[in-house]
Amino acid sequence: KEKIERVFRDEEELEIGSDLSAKIDEALACSDALIVICSKEYNQSKWCLHEIEEFLKTHPYSSIFTVLSDGEPPYVFPDILMRTVPDGDSVRTIEPFACDYRADMKDASRTELPRLIAGLIGCSYDELMMRQAQYRRKRLTAILLSVGTVLAAFIGYLIYSNAVIQRHYMETLKSESRNLSEQALQKLSDRYRFDALELALDGVELPENVAPGVVVVAVAVHVERAFLVRFLD
Repeated sequence: KEKIERVFRDEEELEIGSDLSAKIDEALACSDALIVICSKEYNQSKWCLHEIEEFLKTHPYSSIFTVLSDGEPPYVFPDILMRTVPDGDSVRTIEPFACDYRADMKDASRTELPRLIAGLIGCSYDELMMRQAQYRRKRLTAILLSVGTVLAAFIGYLIYSNAVIQRHYMETLKSESRNLSEQALQKLSDRYRFDALELALDGVELPENVAPGVVVVAVAVHVERAFLVRFLD
């Protein structure tokens, strides 16, 4: 698709000490189009009028595009751009079609700028607007995909972190359970049956999947029946 590759502006392109007239004439000869910014002061600048004359030496009128910055047409249009054509027994003056930038800049950029660009790249206004809409859709899709990717990565990180925390928590519980089991068995071997049973029952209070149930049974079997009955009562 056609697009604007480069725009020549003397304030940006010309270095100090260069031959101003020669450089501008060279740029005009190499340019495909000339954009004339029409204002009340434009017709008073001999340099601006010279640029139009020089450009028309090698380009047709159709390669000149006008933009209104202030004032009222046709008074701000250079006379050289006001062509006349026969119209029956008289002549008719043709004003150049200009983009109107006298209104709000935001509105002008949204409605008038595409008209200028369409003329510069040689496509219809509707086609250009569809291209712009397609570009905005692609950009929105790319943004949504990027946001979705980041969000998915963040959710995945949260799930992973939660799993790691849960795993460490379960390992801690299991370690505590094993410790209580070892203490209970040690107390049982030392014939401290009440302390052994108390430690074993502390282990029962842990989550079911890590409780030392086997140790509780072992402790209960080794505790004298009468003592166990009295304790449970």
